[in-house]
Amino acid sequence: MKIFLFGLGLSALLLIIGVLTPYHLILAGITGLIALACLLIVGLLSETFVSGDRNRANYWTETPKDRGERVGSSLRFFLFGLPFLAPCILLFALYH
Repeated sequence: MKIFLFGLGLSALLLIIGVLTPYHLILAGITGLIALACLLIVGLLSETFVSGDRNRANYWTETPKDRGERVGSSLRFFLFGLPFLAPCILLFALYH
């Protein structure tokens, strides 16, 4: 939950800076890139981009502890990146 609040605070700060400065679209792009990077990392960690047989092989070769760490890391990246979508959409909608 702390990581989500950290992401929320940072995205709110970028949204406020984006509204108060003339660099609206640059900050919208930055927040969008942060959100996209986090979602890409989530996809890599959760093995979304691998086929079914590769996923089964990975399942049987990793320990439950390693799997838990991987899923936990994936969740943390998702919770950090999720709040950055709102300022990206708001800044694009308001100033584009």
